[in-house]
This record gives sequence, structure tokens and C-alpha cells, in this order.
Amino acid sequence: MTQAKQKVIENYSDKYDRHFELIEVEKAAYKKGTESGDYSEVKFLCSHDFALAPFVKEFCMATQPDKDLPRYPAFELLAKIYEKEKNYEESCWVLQRALTLGFTKDGTDGGIRARLERMLKLGKINMTVEEYINKINEPKK
Repeated sequence: MTQAKQKVIENYSDKYDRHFELIEVEKAAYKKGTESGDYSEVKFLCSHDFALAPFVKEFCMATQPDKDLPRYPAFELLAKIYEKEKNYEESCWVLQRALTLGFTKDGTDGGIRARLERMLKLGKINMTVEEYINKINEPKK
């Protein structure tokens, strides 16, 4: 193992572990939100988990370089919540963030990409996935 990989593992293992701790808490908060209609707690938890995503990505790439990145449930959960609230633009933003970071899986055949295509249609955003991602990631002038 290279020194660079070892350094990534040492520096990011706590963030990786924290992400996996959050998954269970997010799922429980989502279930609670589904029952009560109040998703504020899961939105809060997912926003904290999003901050860990770049570190989780680097950790996975260092420890499992031959594998695809795993599912990142925070992206899925928040996109589902925004879809339920008919806030398709926010759902699109969440999904493009996942794709931009390289998280493409969501447990369905089409993955995050297909979910984003569907949200673009539901939100009447007349762009392809690539056009949308490029627009969102375009430097501000």
C-alpha cells in the first residue's frame, strides 16, 4: 500500500465510520417522518452526511480501488423526501450531487441516473442529465 493510500485511510476512517453510523439513524428518522409527515430531522441528518461524502469516496477508493462506490443512502432518502414534497428541483440537485461525486447506485436497475431523469421530467426541467449536471456545476460569473 502506498503512503498516500495509507494517509487517506488514517485520515478518513473516522469519517467513514461516522457515515455508517448515520445510515441507521437516517433510516429511523425517515420512518418516523413518514409516519408523522415531518421530515426535518432526516433532512438535518442527511445534510451532515453529505459533508462526509467526499471523504467516504476517497476512503473507498483507497481501500477498494477495484470496486464501484457503494450506495449512499442519504442522497436517496433526501431525494425521495423532496419528491414527496413535489420539490423536484431540490430532488434534482441532490441527485446530481451524488452523480458528480461518483455515487451512482440506489438499489434500482437504473440507479441514481434514472432517478434524476425521472425528477427532471416530473419537474418539467427540459434538460438531459448531462446538461443539468453541467449547468449546476458551471462556474458562476
